[in-house]
Amino acid sequence: MDDPVRVFVVDDDSKLLAVWKRFLSKRPAAECVGTSLGEAALAQIIIEANAQVVILDLSIPDVDPLDVISDLADATPPIRVLIYSGRSDIGLRQSLEQAGAWGFADKLENPHAILERIRLIADGKKAF
Repeated sequence: MDDPVRVFVVDDDSKLLAVWKRFLSKRPAAECVGTSLGEAALAQIIIEANAQVVILDLSIPDVDPLDVISDLADATPPIRVLIYSGRSDIGLRQSLEQAGAWGFADKLENPHAILERIRLIADGKKAF
């Protein structure tokens, strides 16, 4: 069996963070290595958690998702970002991909489908 993907979740809703943590803890394909409501030095916290993939909400107060994507892409090893948002349009997805994100998931999608995207991203495949 493959090792679980180490996932870090960032969202400004603490209830949603708890749901993701519980969901991921019940799946052998993934392990939640941390959560955050967004804070200074967010990328460093994610790096220290030894995450492989980050689920990153676009609307975190005082956090620029493009900076986080860039910082994580520059980490050793690079940490891949799956953007998680209620905003969904082709232009947004294209700009996020150009910024270095590995995938996009709509907040209304089934969590199992999002987990599959996480696995694809961990395997080095884009998931837009």
